Amino acid sequence: MSTSGRTFACASHASHAAASADSPLHAVVATRESFAPYGTLLEAGEDGVPHGVTDARLVLDGGAPRFYLMRLPQRSMRASTITHHARVTQCLAAVGDAPWYLAVAPPGALRKDQVVAFQIKPPAAVALHVGTWHSGAPLTRELFVRLLCPAEA
Repeated sequence: MSTSGRTFACASHASHAAASADSPLHAVVATRESFAPYGTLLEAGEDGVPHGVTDARLVLDGGAPRFYLMRLPQRSMRASTITHHARVTQCLAAVGDAPWYLAVAPPGALRKDQVVAFQIKPPAAVALHVGTWHSGAPLTRELFVRLLCPAEA
């Protein structure tokens, strides 16, 4: 895995909890292989290609699907919370051509030593596996697309 040259601090405690101490993470450039334990890295492809193994498998049976755009102010390279969706998949993408950053940990009991950071290079999106821990909205983006399928309470 190649590193992106960026480092940020990430909380890695309970869902939606603030960090009690910063843990610096060095972001690595996401590839399909390196991101596979956490979800699917979706890269732009040709139109009309049949469904295949590079497509994301979405879990839509846990509630009402939701698709929305968020305008985010410029953020620092600090993730103050980490969360997960225990019953649904979530797709994340940024609008534009600048890389964005996301901290993740595998589904299951959250362990601080399993939190890793990725740089996502456009044009790409991620579809997180059910239960994957993530740092909320991606860092250093102004406009962000989120597909939460379905919304959890």
